[in-house]
Amino acid sequence: MSAGASTPDCALDCDVLIAGGGMVGASLAVALAGLPLRVQLVESVPAGTPGQPSFDARTTALSRSSQHILAALGIWPAVQADAAPIRRIHISERGRFGTSVIDGDEEGGEPLGYVLENRLLGAALWRAMAACQRLGIRAPASVTGVTTGADWMTVGVRTADGEAGVRTRLLIVADGARSPLRAGLGIDARVRPYGQVAITGNVAVSNPGPGGTAYERFTAAGPLALLPAGPGRYGFVLTRRAAEADGIVALPDGEFLALLQAEFGFRLGRFDRVGVRSSYP
Repeated sequence: MSAGASTPDCALDCDVLIAGGGMVGASLAVALAGLPLRVQLVESVPAGTPGQPSFDARTTALSRSSQHILAALGIWPAVQADAAPIRRIHISERGRFGTSVIDGDEEGGEPLGYVLENRLLGAALWRAMAACQRLGIRAPASVTGVTTGADWMTVGVRTADGEAGVRTRLLIVADGARSPLRAGLGIDARVRPYGQVAITGNVAVSNPGPGGTAYERFTAAGPLALLPAGPGRYGFVLTRRAAEADGIVALPDGEFLALLQAEFGFRLGRFDRVGVRSSYP
């Protein structure tokens, strides 16, 4: 794919074409819905489809400002009941006695943020997009090429029905960090691997306390985060070197819980049960 690639003759005009319907592209499409613009969105893997990378089993910690944006877009009422509030943030380092605590009651009384499953946020965004009258959704579909002109671009879009050229004034590239469209347009990106893997999942605790506290703990192997995910349950993000990650994910539940307990300590009592683990670079 490259700038100047040939596209079919049939052209459908729009003001904005968004390539990518993940969290960034979908939220932008909803944000544009109130403007007098004709918007098209192209996504290869719709929300709710296995393998959708933006709306998988991970959770997102939404800052207070992000929650305000979702509220302004009309998305928040659809996900509020499933969002766990973060009322305090507790920061510590293994082997050190000191801790830092940020308390929402001292910052205006609002929660500092919320924890929400990506798949639930994705479903709400796609429902909102479906209700946008000026938005056309092409999914599953892919961008095959871009021809640039003085005032517009013609974007080749392939669906199950064939390929068409969509003429647009503005092209939004939102198809991921490893965007083939960005690379095809000659826009460079600098990649710096950390050599670390995030191991994620959910864990039940025996002493959750009042709840609403997010924990970040620094260890020699990398940071460990525990995010409130409901009564007696936390989502965890355990960082490990890439060479170790597969073996740790595959540990029996009891051994994995022991590892997590050793790294975190007993502030939440004992870790009782752990769910399915996943890993992400």
